Order: sequence, then C-alpha cells, then structure tokens
Amino acid sequence: MNTIDKYGDKSTAKMFLERTLDEFIDDQIINIGAEAFHGCSSLSTVSCSAVTFIGSSAFMSCSMLQTVDFPQLQSIESGAFQNCQALTQVTFQNVSSLPRDCFIMCSNISSVILPNTIALGYGALRGCKSLTYIDAPLLTRIEDIAFMDCAQLSTVDFSNVTYLGNGAFSLCSALANVSLPKELLLACMLSIVAFH
Repeated sequence: MNTIDKYGDKSTAKMFLERTLDEFIDDQIINIGAEAFHGCSSLSTVSCSAVTFIGSSAFMSCSMLQTVDFPQLQSIESGAFQNCQALTQVTFQNVSSLPRDCFIMCSNISSVILPNTIALGYGALRGCKSLTYIDAPLLTRIEDIAFMDCAQLSTVDFSNVTYLGNGAFSLCSALANVSLPKELLLACMLSIVAFH
C-alpha cells in the first residue's frame, strides 16, 4: 500500500479512528491523503522517507506533533499542518510551493527552511508567532497575509521576490530588517499595503 488515507491501514485503523496514535514511521508510503492524521492529538513524530505528496488538512490539529521528516516531499496541499501548535521546525528540501494556510496557527514554529520553494500561498505561515528565521533563497512570490502575525520575525531576506501580496507582513511587529528588490521595496513604500 503506497497511500494512507484518513482511515489508515488494517494494522493502525483502530488507533487512527480513536486518534491515539503517537508515532508513525514508514518507509514505503508515498502519498498521505487528505485528513489522514487530522485530529490525532497524541501524534508527536512522523517520519516517512518515501513520501512525495501530502493532502489537505492531513495533519490538521495534531496538537502534540513536534517532529516531521519528509526528505522526498515534493507537493503539499492547503492546511496540511494547520494548528500543529507543538511543531517547532520545518525543513522541506524539495517543495516548490507552500500552499494556502499550510502552517497557519503553528504558534511554536521558530525556523522554516525551504531551499527550493518559489512561492508562499495565502496565509501560509500566518499566526506563526514564534517564527524568527526563514531561509527561502529562491522565493519569488509571497501571497496575501503569508506572514501575518509572525510577531517575532525581525529579519527577512527575499532578494528574488517579484510579487508581494497585500498584508504579507501585517502585524509583524518585530520586523526591522527587510531585504527586497529595489523596485518592489519602492512599490511597498509607496503603498504600504504589504506591511499593514
């Protein structure tokens, strides 16, 4: 079986349905379907070395999830990690785009590393109040409210960004150092919409 959905496989079905699973390690699974682990409040660790796809809301409200390891991940859908409040660090080596609300309200994420990501969707990191570091050197597009209410984010270096959506950095009260292309920075200074 290469796909896991919200009912789980036979060996873990009872734990899935009761949402008592605390660890999931599998080197064969390729796809994690929509809502597969939604509401698994005991889940703290997920490691799937072969996974390339994660469906919408797959880990939504996994409130104890601290560690995720998906070295082959390429595609992820909206709200996949929404409200995972124990998650502290995210590294996705091969993901080209973080979709809408991907990590919304993950209030303890402090570090996000996305070496090959070119786009952040609407509200992708909104409400990540502990975020202090993001490394996304290839980023070219930041949609509306992508970083809204990232209250501890103080420095961003997005020298390749060509599009910055409305309110992208609104309520980022600690933001003091911003590196953007000159023409984009000028447009922001004239409109201010990206930072309000």
